[in-house]
Amino acid sequence: MNFIAKLRTVRRIGARKTLHIQCARWGIHTPWGDDPHGPLARRELGLRYIRGRGIEIGAAASPLSVSRKVKVAYVDRYSQTEFTEYVHSALFDGYDRKSVLAQAVRIDIADDGETLATIGDETQDFVIANHVLEHTQDPLGTLQNWFRVLKPGGVLFMAVPEKRLTFDAPRPVTPLSHLIDDHENGVARSRRQHFEEFSALVRGVSPAELEAFVEQSMTEDESIHFHVWTQVEILEMLLYLRRTVAFDIELCGAMANEFTTIARKL
Repeated sequence: MNFIAKLRTVRRIGARKTLHIQCARWGIHTPWGDDPHGPLARRELGLRYIRGRGIEIGAAASPLSVSRKVKVAYVDRYSQTEFTEYVHSALFDGYDRKSVLAQAVRIDIADDGETLATIGDETQDFVIANHVLEHTQDPLGTLQNWFRVLKPGGVLFMAVPEKRLTFDAPRPVTPLSHLIDDHENGVARSRRQHFEEFSALVRGVSPAELEAFVEQSMTEDESIHFHVWTQVEILEMLLYLRRTVAFDIELCGAMANEFTTIARKL
């Protein structure tokens, strides 16, 4: 039985303990120790794996806790001025805007988190991206760019929602074939499909209102969850990526409603 077939067997079994045991057999460490139901917090993993100077993408008000010796530059698609204007828009009506701005990290680099066009190759000791990949339209291309900016030996720290445990539960998983098609043939062909699915299955927009709602969301370039996965599809995507990018998966595991992966560039 090949690796992907084994992973699919784990998904059918659906047991976290089984995934823990199988990953250990395949040389991928999980963060549970002997107790698969006692996950380490992100904070502990950040303190353990993040060293040197690097970037965190889309941290907003939930940056990863790291050692005081670590130097983090925060990347967002908005500049600090644009983010402040965004928080003062109608989207934040009913929120305490001062509190939102006070809790959010200060943005150091305004850049597209998918391309990181302003960041040079092999310049970062780490890339942190928690709950970012699902917002990207070309996840395979995004992962290639995250590894591109890492130095050899650099760490990618990534957490992705486990769709069965979030508001994405009604949606079908995004198959690897779809990701490959988006990467090789462009995202324009499937973009509307993602907005329609998210609007109908997550937001509950009625069929009569769907077209107008989707048009508005696309015009506003809303940052939806374009793709959704369970832990098996995430690993399948990473193993496919290893065909073109050299890295080791040092840790993986389901924690709360997310699946965390720590990979090291070779």
